[in-house]
Amino acid sequence: MVIYYSLKNSFLDGFDEGLLNEDVFTVFDGRAHIMFWLLVSMNVGAYFNFGFKVSCVIALVYLLNNTVDNAVLFAGLISLDDRPYFSVFILSRPLFFVLLASMGLAYKDKLEDD
Repeated sequence: MVIYYSLKNSFLDGFDEGLLNEDVFTVFDGRAHIMFWLLVSMNVGAYFNFGFKVSCVIALVYLLNNTVDNAVLFAGLISLDDRPYFSVFILSRPLFFVLLASMGLAYKDKLEDD
């Protein structure tokens, strides 16, 4: 999300003008908003100890769809020399998927009595 907002607001140099068109920004804008609200729901679920695992499962399905989508649509655009920010964004998705799955598995539903 940080890379997307940095590119959209021109904080990072435009490295490929063909990549920075309105269609790509529309797709990334929708994905950034969905991921933001999924993270908010997970945070609220963890705080109130209700619905965290459901939010994790929804986020995992969404991230799996995004990972496959990015691999299929943007496979030719991955180049650490020409497009470093975009490549890091695409290559970090599977890592985020694994971390989110481990968070969902490690979360305990009930508080322990001390």
